[in-house]
Amino acid sequence: MYSGRRNPNQDIGLEKMTIVNLDANNGKGETLVVLYNPQSYVRKRSVEYQPVQELGAEFPKLQYNGGGIEELSFELFFDSVSAGEEVKGKNGEEKLKNEFKQNQGKILKEKTVDVRTYTQKIYDLMTIEKDAHRPPMLSISWGSMEFTGFLSSCEQNFTKFSSNGNPVRAVLNCQFIRCSDGKEAALNPKQSPDTTKY
Repeated sequence: MYSGRRNPNQDIGLEKMTIVNLDANNGKGETLVVLYNPQSYVRKRSVEYQPVQELGAEFPKLQYNGGGIEELSFELFFDSVSAGEEVKGKNGEEKLKNEFKQNQGKILKEKTVDVRTYTQKIYDLMTIEKDAHRPPMLSISWGSMEFTGFLSSCEQNFTKFSSNGNPVRAVLNCQFIRCSDGKEAALNPKQSPDTTKY
């Protein structure tokens, strides 16, 4: 009997989170649509203050030193067995159920899709772009949430495997950092240092 986590997006017409590689295709962008929407996300930012001690004062004064990096983090779930239409095409779950019925419960050779087919696309967003000399700039959007920056860390956790050893379920812990104003100029340019002229 077929069992697995059903994709809630098939029951409800949910808008899916998208991650756009802004550096791909000569600036036209390449869009990655997540398999399942995250259950939650966290945005975090801090500012830096330096205490300045004054003679005779009970408490130091605070001097503002500048803003810190804004971070966006969330967990992405991937399941290539029970994702249904996204992985197996239209009516994907029914096809899997029929395979089990036709074989009357006998052990089948795994026809599942290796989940790394999907997770590696996210993981590769930390690979350095040759022209930019840095990983690609990304635009993450989901509903009213918009974020432009870079993937700073990604941890892949594979939790289920097929009979031939291929992973079919994974959880990715992703963390992004914001690029100031979404501009590439916020990064240090890849140029030679200035030299003294005589």
